[in-house]
Amino acid sequence: MVNIMRLLFLYMLLYTLPGNAHQGAFPFDSEILSKFAQYKDFVMPKYSNGRFTYFNTKTGKQAFKGAFDTAYPFVKSAAVVVVNEKIGIIGRDGKWLKQPVYDGFKMPSYETHIVILLKAGGDPGKEYTYDLYNLKENPGYIGCAMPLGPQYYGFKDAQGKWGIKTRDGITTFKPAFDSIAHAYNDKIVVYINGKVGVVTGTGDVFLPFEYTGVSDSLHYAEHPVTGFLKDGEWYYYDLNQQVASLIVKSKQRCDQMGLALKNTIGLYLTEAGYNILYKDGTTLPNDYDMITQNGLVATKGNNAYILNEDKSAYLYYTK
Repeated sequence: MVNIMRLLFLYMLLYTLPGNAHQGAFPFDSEILSKFAQYKDFVMPKYSNGRFTYFNTKTGKQAFKGAFDTAYPFVKSAAVVVVNEKIGIIGRDGKWLKQPVYDGFKMPSYETHIVILLKAGGDPGKEYTYDLYNLKENPGYIGCAMPLGPQYYGFKDAQGKWGIKTRDGITTFKPAFDSIAHAYNDKIVVYINGKVGVVTGTGDVFLPFEYTGVSDSLHYAEHPVTGFLKDGEWYYYDLNQQVASLIVKSKQRCDQMGLALKNTIGLYLTEAGYNILYKDGTTLPNDYDMITQNGLVATKGNNAYILNEDKSAYLYYTK
């Protein structure tokens, strides 16, 4: 039977994207916030009395004068802010690097420090591309596609069985598999007789066929860690290793890997919301209504948090 809650979880992960991320509930974009949160340091914005101000978290004092409708963490030396529905960029002293005259902004795919400031009308001539990290205009920025892989291909015989061959047409596995799930570099997840295992493109068995399921990790090709189900538990392996070595086994099934937080396996669904599984088998102390794909921003009720490496949470916004 299809697990409706898990399908809903995957749907929410797919559609928690810039422009869609809880914009009706919060005065910021949670996915863009999660990109900037990768650069967080001791000067952080916080919402209080209807405005955002920046605080020195070491001293607890306001870092500089100025209040904003929306404010994002600094990317090294610059931060994006909103004042009177106009977007601008400030420096570490709170002074304007780009005056708040823009009507919107966006970020290229797979970028965390390039912003494209937009004037109304959508005319490309009204765009201004800025590198927050290096404090300079970046008019020649071109978004690059992610590399494709692996260099192995599946092929099917007349009986419907799948085999594997190299890009040069050399067969490394004759047709024997019922299906091919997905791959990471030279590791290929395959099914045979209802069991899941992992083989290499060069013709070896990386993980034996003793598992009954594999986690539905989004963006799988980008992240080597995945889970395999056996006897009601999930066994997590790093497919980037030369020899299979178990990281951890857990009751939790993670459906989003590759988090920005260190020593994590991925996001998983609970009865109360969402949580994060760590490589030592522990989890966050609290469940959340939403956690962004990179694991850095979470919401609970009217509160929004930036999650830290030590499992603590910085209260970024409270209504």
